[in-house]
Amino acid sequence: MYVPHAIFERKPILGVLLGVAGLAMSVVAYHLIQREYRSWGKTPEPVDLKTITPPPELHGKWVTVTQPLKIDCQPFEIENQMEHQLLFGRVESTYFLAEIEGSGRFVILERRKKARCEDLRPAPYVGVLTEVNSRLRSTLESKGMVFPYRKLIMLLCLSCGPSEARELLVCFLIIMCASVWLIVTFWRKHQRLARVRRAIWLGSGGAV
Repeated sequence: MYVPHAIFERKPILGVLLGVAGLAMSVVAYHLIQREYRSWGKTPEPVDLKTITPPPELHGKWVTVTQPLKIDCQPFEIENQMEHQLLFGRVESTYFLAEIEGSGRFVILERRKKARCEDLRPAPYVGVLTEVNSRLRSTLESKGMVFPYRKLIMLLCLSCGPSEARELLVCFLIIMCASVWLIVTFWRKHQRLARVRRAIWLGSGGAV
């Protein structure tokens, strides 16, 4: 969505509010990512997908999986928003449904960007394990993925882990700095504009 820059010149307080909103959102996101990142430790934890209870979203577990998976090689893609595709590409993430052999459980394998079945390297699989939230499930169902009836389904993001978390932490630090710059810059403009308006008001003799 395009917002004319002139509106911030006429009403610089809007720039201050924009900076405050950006700062608040980035601080919250930074805290959540940092908390998850610090819980992972230095090495991925070996887990058994036949018995583990998947943690909730934002409390993911960095794991390594050695057991065989029966992967359905039909990819299901979620696309970036149109305004983001030029910068990040058309496909945000690709998902594959896999059965955990001998358990009746299933796991959705996620790879960032466009991916093929050949991109899913053989075990061990290393990534961040969580439960499948209702929003992702609904989106994948709309793409045609069929979820097995009354079966436990987990999400294993093979592109997620400490390196991605560190990149996100740096990104949100940059957003925080940019938000502070917006707040300071537009607050000063707001104060200057307020002084000019006050001088004009006093020069005209005050309110009539």
